[in-house]
Amino acid sequence: MNPVKLIIVSADDFGISEGVNLGILDCCSAGAVSSVSALAAGSAFRSGAEKLRDFPGIGVGAHLCLNDELPLSPAGQIPTLVRDGRFLPYRDMVLRLISGRLAPGEVYREWKLQIEALAAAGLHPSHLDTHNHIHLYPALFKVLVHLAEEYGIGAVRLPGCSGASDGGVNAANAAKFFLAARFPARSRELELRGIRHPGLTRGFFRSGGITAQKLHRWAALARPVEITEIITHPGRGVSRDCRRYAHWGYNWQAERDALINFDRYGGWKAAGARLCGYGEIPTACMEPAAPASKKISGVSVVIPAFNERENIAKTLSITKRYLKKNAADCEILVVDDMSTDGTGAEAERLLRGGEGRVIRTAKRAGYGAALRAGFDQAAKDRILYFDADYPMRIENIAKAFRHADAFDFVIGRRNNSWSEGPARFFYRRAYGALVRFTFKLKLSDVNFAFKLFSTSAWKSLRVTSNGSFIDAELMLEASRSGFSIKEIPVPLLARTFGRSRLMNYSNIAKILVELVHRFLINNGLETLRLYGGTGFFTRAHAAARLLLCPVGEIEKRLPRTGRILDFGCGIGVLSHMAALNYPRRKLEGVDIDARKISAARLARRIEGGPVFATAAQGEIPPGPYAAIIASDVLYLLEYFDQEKILAGFFKNLLPGGVLLIKETDIRPRWKHLLNLAEETLAVKVLGFTTGRGIFIRASDSYMRLLTDIGFQASLVRIDTGYLHPHVLYAAVKPSASGKEKTT
Repeated sequence: MNPVKLIIVSADDFGISEGVNLGILDCCSAGAVSSVSALAAGSAFRSGAEKLRDFPGIGVGAHLCLNDELPLSPAGQIPTLVRDGRFLPYRDMVLRLISGRLAPGEVYREWKLQIEALAAAGLHPSHLDTHNHIHLYPALFKVLVHLAEEYGIGAVRLPGCSGASDGGVNAANAAKFFLAARFPARSRELELRGIRHPGLTRGFFRSGGITAQKLHRWAALARPVEITEIITHPGRGVSRDCRRYAHWGYNWQAERDALINFDRYGGWKAAGARLCGYGEIPTACMEPAAPASKKISGVSVVIPAFNERENIAKTLSITKRYLKKNAADCEILVVDDMSTDGTGAEAERLLRGGEGRVIRTAKRAGYGAALRAGFDQAAKDRILYFDADYPMRIENIAKAFRHADAFDFVIGRRNNSWSEGPARFFYRRAYGALVRFTFKLKLSDVNFAFKLFSTSAWKSLRVTSNGSFIDAELMLEASRSGFSIKEIPVPLLARTFGRSRLMNYSNIAKILVELVHRFLINNGLETLRLYGGTGFFTRAHAAARLLLCPVGEIEKRLPRTGRILDFGCGIGVLSHMAALNYPRRKLEGVDIDARKISAARLARRIEGGPVFATAAQGEIPPGPYAAIIASDVLYLLEYFDQEKILAGFFKNLLPGGVLLIKETDIRPRWKHLLNLAEETLAVKVLGFTTGRGIFIRASDSYMRLLTDIGFQASLVRIDTGYLHPHVLYAAVKPSASGKEKTT
């Protein structure tokens, strides 16, 4: 048995005149058409809409119009679309469009009214198309797709060049061929967005003269592997009430008769075909975004917005529909960063059903500040954010949530970057390479605004960016804090309205400034500035400490809050860095060398900064502490004293507290010998370092000692790129549950 061919027979221009309405209704009654395109701007639409509702089995599409008819918007609101209160003639409209004098925002608002007029008449659009196929012009195609997504209309008409042989060789068909030549690229774009379209369109190159013989030939040529649409223009007595379209040369009555009498030539059934609607077009997505396997729960969706009125309407409409169907206990937070185009008011209108709320910044704060304001007010267990221009399919939320239990952060990675255009593509690649090289961050796409993470994780991070550097800074902080990160491929969707401010030279400069500032903080150079008012030798000592020792590797493993002891703090470099990065840490530094404690106190004070004091050798100030640091100090004590001090550390730590010991190893041998020579010079010859001698333990000996005392310990080598064999012993005092882990 041969597979059945599926054919959509569409009757266009319903509402353009009473005669066209009658002809289309005749075809509906005879079962000769399966889809009707209704023109809400037509003079006869209102009178015919009620009769069209009598055929619920026939799909009704929105036949959007920009030429010749009367607009639904007041003329003053769409000045580029009208002349004397009426849409421009077709040719004038096209000239204004291709010369860039037709405002896409006005098109968007007018077409919204036309779609809503159909819905108000009880005709919910099954698809979108346009009068005279004007949506094939690139600027209007973007608006049409935008509206299809905003209103959840899953199909559009997309004529291609396959039916070019249907028409003759003339200027009009040459123009149509040029417009239809972009069919492959547009088909991929629609598939990416989950919007359906017929595979082949007939009646595009030759309109208004379809005969029964031509219908029979098209039915025979149709293929079962794709749905074919046949565009028709039936009418009854149209010549009397539609004179302004006489130049089209259409024979509306003949097309009506051909459709109704088609059975005389064997009909659709004889050709192995049956009529269907747009709803039967299968969805074929390049990379299907799988639906949620279970209800998404407990997420705050944060959407920052600045002058995104048209985009926010689509983004919120899609997000609301998706969360209503697939999620529970969710909220939407739109952060309006002092928009001047009514973005905030539009968002409030769309969220007045209680799905979320609008957060308004007190002043123009910047992208990063707006995001942080939204994150800080998130009330659910998880935070998901993406931009107001709808950069990805909403179904990717389900893809992210599938990894949410296994990873702390789930972030999107663009896998179709060329769709951004060459400039954005190369900018993104260069910026990503710069971030990876500067911060050793092993992520392929740090700057894509689609990230899911827990609210508790956000509260533990210190993110300060006010600009677009926040995406990278958030990932840097998450990585430094030991959070697990999962990248998932997400196709990027191009924005419809406005331009991304990321490519603005001023914005790029601000990103670079914030990047450099973060680099200085991470590498201790910001800490070095605190020693600006001290003596030369103190500044040189601090600089050498930051240059020769991986201080940042120690600092990033400290808890973000709590009381922390820096045992053998020296001039306080590590204490100052830890307090500078996370002010909620309460650092206490002790050392037996009064000169170094004096130097540590001379450094510029920061609010809530470290407190320094001298202590006798081996004396541990009473705890309890959330963490204790001993960096390059225990090797100056005899082995027996080392054991006593480690036992004292264990006693003074809170359950679950962290002990970080930075020492040097005896391997590799050449690094050990170099280090031994330097320490001999500093301790025994120059007396720069106070100690009884040099007592370096092998790493396996240290690990056994820590384990015997009761710690859960791990060894981390941190000597890559350094001349000395630095090792870090990260140990945790077990809590009652015994579930602590070391990093």
